[in-house]
Amino acid sequence: MKNLAHESYQTEDQAAIFAVLAEPTRLKLFNLLKLQDENNAVCVTALAIMLNVTQSAVSQHLRVLKAAGLVKGERRGYHTHYYVNQSRINSIRNMAIKVFDMNETPDIVVCPESCTKVGNPNCSGEIRFGQTGISETLPETKTTEHMFTGKTKK
Repeated sequence: MKNLAHESYQTEDQAAIFAVLAEPTRLKLFNLLKLQDENNAVCVTALAIMLNVTQSAVSQHLRVLKAAGLVKGERRGYHTHYYVNQSRINSIRNMAIKVFDMNETPDIVVCPESCTKVGNPNCSGEIRFGQTGISETLPETKTTEHMFTGKTKK
């Protein structure tokens, strides 16, 4: 069976980006900032007014977005103005395309052979390992306990 340890860094990065953008206010903030280029960057005060939240809330969300590399800030006078980090966004766009790529050819098919080895001979699903992770196919009508999750699926 394929060892996925070497792919875990990619999976962790993917999960981290999706987690950062999973918070609704943060996603709204990101959507506002992606409309701005570096020359038209926006300060915290303006973002707070546009989102109808406190400046403190905007600052906290910007801190998370900056830590993920999604946003950059530039000091202009007394205020910092924010805009989207285009180079990071391009790499995330490519990553997201890989995450949702349904045309990837699997490197290996491990089910039902692996399930049989661990005592689950009724598994008729397939787990396919490819370059960007795992894709799972299980029949709708059959209940199986899968070796990777330990959960019963119908």
